[in-house]
Amino acid sequence: NLKALRIHWVEPDAERIEHITTFVVQDPAFVNLQSGTRYIFNIELRRGTVAVIRPEILPWEIDETVNTTNGFVQDPRIVGTEAELLQAIADGVDDITLNADIEISQPVVVPAGTNMRIDLNSRTITNAGTGAAITVKGNLTIEGNGMVSGGSGGDNVAVMVSQGAKCSIMNGTFGVGADANGLGNSCIYTTGGEVEIYGGYFSTDAAYKGFYYVLNQNNSNPGKITVYGGEFENYNPAVGDDNLKGNFVASSCKSVLASDNGTKVWKVVPKDGTSATVSSASDFATAVSAGVETITLSGDITLDTPIDIPQNATTTINLNGSTITNSGTGAAITVHGNLTIEGDGTVSGGSGGDNVALKVAQGAKCSIMSGTFGVGPDAGGLGNTCIYSTGGEVEIYGGHFSTDAAYEGFYYVLNQNNGNPGKITVYGGEFENYNPSVGDDNLKGNFVASSCKSVLASDNGTKVWKVVPKDGTSATVSSASDFATAVSAGVETITLSGDITLDTPIDIPQNATTTINLNGSTITNSGTGAAITVHGNLTIEGDGTVSGGSGGDNVALKVAQGAKCTIKAGTYNVGPDASGDGNSCIYTVGGSLEIYGGTFKTEKDWRGFYYVLNQNNSNPGNITVFGGTFYNFNPATGDDSLKGNFVAPGYESVLVSDDGTTKIYQVRKKTT
Repeated sequence: NLKALRIHWVEPDAERIEHITTFVVQDPAFVNLQSGTRYIFNIELRRGTVAVIRPEILPWEIDETVNTTNGFVQDPRIVGTEAELLQAIADGVDDITLNADIEISQPVVVPAGTNMRIDLNSRTITNAGTGAAITVKGNLTIEGNGMVSGGSGGDNVAVMVSQGAKCSIMNGTFGVGADANGLGNSCIYTTGGEVEIYGGYFSTDAAYKGFYYVLNQNNSNPGKITVYGGEFENYNPAVGDDNLKGNFVASSCKSVLASDNGTKVWKVVPKDGTSATVSSASDFATAVSAGVETITLSGDITLDTPIDIPQNATTTINLNGSTITNSGTGAAITVHGNLTIEGDGTVSGGSGGDNVALKVAQGAKCSIMSGTFGVGPDAGGLGNTCIYSTGGEVEIYGGHFSTDAAYEGFYYVLNQNNGNPGKITVYGGEFENYNPSVGDDNLKGNFVASSCKSVLASDNGTKVWKVVPKDGTSATVSSASDFATAVSAGVETITLSGDITLDTPIDIPQNATTTINLNGSTITNSGTGAAITVHGNLTIEGDGTVSGGSGGDNVALKVAQGAKCTIKAGTYNVGPDASGDGNSCIYTVGGSLEIYGGTFKTEKDWRGFYYVLNQNNSNPGNITVFGGTFYNFNPATGDDSLKGNFVAPGYESVLVSDDGTTKIYQVRKKTT
């Protein structure tokens, strides 16, 4: 049955005033829809008015206008071959629907003076030649959630809009391959025409001089591109044209980075899209059922009734440091639509029955960016599943996942339904007593993304596996949070692009191999303890500073048992403790330290000794110096208590300056 239509339109002036009205269907012939019949309702809009129905429209936020009328239009031409498609256009048909995939050998040209709609109907138009798959010289609307492939091998384009023409893209997937030289082509191209994009997915397979020409304007005759929605691969519509610059995003919208798992995808959404902040189970359930797009928790929530993300919904839940607890049985959250979970916080699946933290149903998708997810045992004390896919798709980019108990020796942290497994892909996160690379308990496989690897991060009675990028990953950071995230994600090369103050010390985890390029920046420890503690393998290079801070048992750099640190450059210093006594600049507790360059100092002595390089007396580790400059400390004298000589064989420590207050030693290769 058809009860009503909701009409939403925007006035075409600079202010882009939006209106919404309700159109209630009263004629029984239109309420009771019959199979095989197409029902079309034509409504004439004039700026802020539904002209042929009712001349007055109230402000859209409170608009309760009710209208009644009916009308028919001609049925569309159904096409399933290239010849049928071209003939329909030649016949002047203005409404075309595909019923099969079509490969075209010549461009589809929408003639000037026409007003045409093409419903892709989930089918694909593929350009087997060169040039544009579709060239618009009139007025074209594309819809129907299908695909237009611009092809490859020449100057290929998915859709080209010519001078004076207009193309409105409502949805679908639009892509283009590389030219004959492997260089990027334009996906959507205007040469004096107008393009409006309301939805869809847009990409080009290759870049040209580092730029992905997803949306492109002719430099001499650019036309106009306006984006109200859609997703764009390796391209941000807010940057506009590669040469003409500008911003293609409509003034009422914004472009946000929706995902970055090796391929950046920007999404255009309303600036003031629907959002809600909730602190109770009832408000949470109401926001979900109302289709609110972004739901932010502002307090812990206990669920008596599970949350169900409905089919066709696209929802983001920001845990925002709060906890969702399932007080019943079954899944705390079941996904039938599209759900993204972000923000630090917890989802507890509860215990005592067939409990699950998160269940993703057939055809649904859930992306987990962060958070803690856990579940307790069933009534018999046996393990439940934390994350469960029954035909849905799960992507995990971060978070901590666990189940409190095992079942027949297996911890069901990630689990697939044996008859309808769906898909689980892990790009990041930590997993207790479970290695994502072993996949499902029964179906086996490997849940870890091909660009990543699973490593045993800790084993102190509870094994924790961590999924991190494979070798060769790098990141540039300018904040403490980005720095910590890059380290915890196992990024191999981290380059600083600005000074960073640490409220929480940085810990290089066990099994990690990390290079930090100071790049002229300063890392400052604002707390106590070590600014950087190494449990894995760390190399520090680049001019810059690591300051261990002051006021407690401060250290610039600490190398723990079994770890290794290689210092190639930089300045390292530490201030005094709360009593004004000297702290250690570099401290080894069972780890291995090699110094090839840099400057090292501690501002104060303790009992006449400057602890520039220091070893734990019970677990000293190893320090070897091949180069560097040391203030008020001679590396050849070794540790204050254990003595020895830190200078590498074939090298020597030379006093290069002594002004009576400060002695400076340099380590260099011996000369014959």
